Amino acid sequence: MEIREMQSTTFTGMDAKTVLKEMVHVLQDNAFIVKTANLELGVLTGEKDVDVESSWAKIFTTTRKKNTVTELTANVTQYGPDTKVRVTIRTRLFDNFGRILKVRHISDPLYYQQFFSKVHEGLKPE
Repeated sequence: MEIREMQSTTFTGMDAKTVLKEMVHVLQDNAFIVKTANLELGVLTGEKDVDVESSWAKIFTTTRKKNTVTELTANVTQYGPDTKVRVTIRTRLFDNFGRILKVRHISDPLYYQQFFSKVHEGLKPE
């Protein structure tokens, strides 16, 4: 239950469509590619690729860390006048042959707090 709490927040007085659209903006602002945005199901998915290959490893090793993919999945649900959101995030590390070296589910509450803070900020009236 503790994990669910850190991955969740409520946007008071906000409709699901507005929240979902702002979440898309935040993902795009942070170099994510939006893969799915379905208001009817309340699902949003996106991913971000980052090159982590070092120039030293290119020269001296045949198998090396190549890139990470950060994947985000969100469940956006309307509850009366409010919208509840749960986000899960994981990263996958790949080698230069495309093999997965490591999968890590993000369990740092700060990561989720920062994401939700950006969404809250974007929802404020100008």
